[in-house]
Amino acid sequence: MNLNNFQILLSVFSLIFIGYFSKALKIIDEDFAKKAIKFLFFLPLPILVFLSFATTKLDISLGIYPIISIIIQSILIVISYFIGKLLKFDNKTLGTLIAASGITSTLVFALPFIQAFYGVENLKYLFMYDFGNGLMAWTVVYLITGYLGNKKQLGIKKGIISFVKNPMIFALFFGVIFGLLNIKLPQFFTQFKTTLSGFINPLLFVAIGILLDFKYFLSRDNLSKLFLSAGIVMGVSVLLAYLFTSVFGITGIGQKVILISAVSPAAALAVAFSVEHDLDQKFASALVAFTMVLGIILVPLIILL
Repeated sequence: MNLNNFQILLSVFSLIFIGYFSKALKIIDEDFAKKAIKFLFFLPLPILVFLSFATTKLDISLGIYPIISIIIQSILIVISYFIGKLLKFDNKTLGTLIAASGITSTLVFALPFIQAFYGVENLKYLFMYDFGNGLMAWTVVYLITGYLGNKKQLGIKKGIISFVKNPMIFALFFGVIFGLLNIKLPQFFTQFKTTLSGFINPLLFVAIGILLDFKYFLSRDNLSKLFLSAGIVMGVSVLLAYLFTSVFGITGIGQKVILISAVSPAAALAVAFSVEHDLDQKFASALVAFTMVLGIILVPLIILL
């Protein structure tokens, strides 16, 4: 791991610990984290989702990358659901596991590695793969976790209406349209996307730290649950990535990018979903932190293979 990657990861963990110690010192509490995440869902995240898709030229020739991403995430969601049911997870824990397996930290975690080892020009593979990841996150994963969480009481019809009216869905739809049609936005919007991301990501990681409970790791049952979940999120994921890249004949750097993306940790967005839908927030925070530690070990191994 080069110095730049190490510094990025150190910064992420520093933000998590800032949140944790701020709570320990009683400067802020969990209610602050929950309100902050709800605020992000109201406007900043929809704007970022729109700009992320609208300012990225979607290369149709690389269309197989989002398809592979969607296939992998779909299989992981199904596996997570049946394993969760087999182990008799309650709906909140099951919803959190599905959120974690359905949303990987491709941009925050994988991007610096890919940029450092394979160059900026090969980030196009990552962006196309993440396009599928984003589509799954804000449609299928959001809908399922909502149903397992606080949207179930709405019923299927009202739940779908609530989902369709969500500002995130409009942001995703128009962002994809702009990206596919290659509609040029003024340079200001590209800079604003960078600034907005620089605001959202730190706040999310601080919120993870606030919700993180290290006592959670002391329970044998919780540790078993974390190892099992990490095995699905990272282990099964990378095996599926290798299988499908082989089936579709993707080799070289393109295959490496998909493998690195697949072995990336659960995204911080899984915590945001857990707060938004009233799922198991302590499990979500612990799983994100746990898989990040594993990712620091596994991603360099993928690069060296």
